Amino acid sequence: MWRLVIIFLFAITLTASITIAQESEKVEQKSESIICANCKQENLINNNFCTRCGMKLLQKEKVAEKPEVKFSFGHQIGRLFSIPYAAVLNSLDLSLLVGGSFGFSNTDGFLGTLSLGLGGFGDVEVSTVSLLGSVFSRSENFASLGLKIAVLKENETLPGLSVGLKTNNQWNTSSNYDIQTAAPDLGIFGLTSTEYDARMTSFYAALSKKMNPVTNIHLGVMVSDLRYRNVRSYFISPTYSYREPSEQKKNMVLAFGGIDFNLNERTSLMFEAQTIPYFRVDPKKGSIEPSRRIAGVGGLRFIISKWLVLDSGVRYQDNYKGLADAEIKIALNGFLNLGLR
Repeated sequence: MWRLVIIFLFAITLTASITIAQESEKVEQKSESIICANCKQENLINNNFCTRCGMKLLQKEKVAEKPEVKFSFGHQIGRLFSIPYAAVLNSLDLSLLVGGSFGFSNTDGFLGTLSLGLGGFGDVEVSTVSLLGSVFSRSENFASLGLKIAVLKENETLPGLSVGLKTNNQWNTSSNYDIQTAAPDLGIFGLTSTEYDARMTSFYAALSKKMNPVTNIHLGVMVSDLRYRNVRSYFISPTYSYREPSEQKKNMVLAFGGIDFNLNERTSLMFEAQTIPYFRVDPKKGSIEPSRRIAGVGGLRFIISKWLVLDSGVRYQDNYKGLADAEIKIALNGFLNLGLR
């Protein structure tokens, strides 16, 4: 019985292959035809005389093959996975980005960014993004406002340059009341919980240069003004608490960069790395101090349609202990031009 099924399937496959080959040959022959100069009859490429009027066919009258229509994406994205680069959104392009990071031991949930292109010279955005690293989870998600302005358009000799400002204009509270589980290394001296309020404003400059038809390089630097206050830490053994209500300030210089390779008109291979600020906790005293971590992402960007893009990659930080701590980043980016161009 199974032999008959296999033979039947093989026959169907063979028949389909022959049919497809024949159709391809017909299409090829049709695309490579000759038009008779006398009666305008279309003839096969191998014919020397017209099948209608009998006139000799000239090879120079060969019909030009129709050029292959390649897919074209008519929007600027302005970022890799999370780091900005020099390009800004097209004029009146409305961009909606929804995505998140998902790991074995932690998930950041879904984050979103809504952006609008300003005349091709800049864009403005409202977003919920991961601005700070945390001792409690992988990141702290803050609502922020951003403005990006194109200073220099890329040309054959000079890279493109854009500058931008991102700020969250309200205090955000971070807390964890089970440090023994969330960060066991901090609980060895009896620390049980820490909480604080923080906000951050950052100015950045981003450079981008097309090195060849396939490769693009992006580099940037960011200066961040980090503020924090109302630091409260509690110890269980011995019973002790640390409090610092006054506002503290820390200026930090951060760097970011990335590279992308155009695999075809729809797919790109992307890598990015950046330094991110986070708060380091003193497990003996309970105080906090701003520091830096390195985070990197590598993966693919696939353009699903002329208005929808899918990003997927693997994210890793220098404080992770192994592959089990890695996260999968997934984001969908939709575009709509309000000018109906």
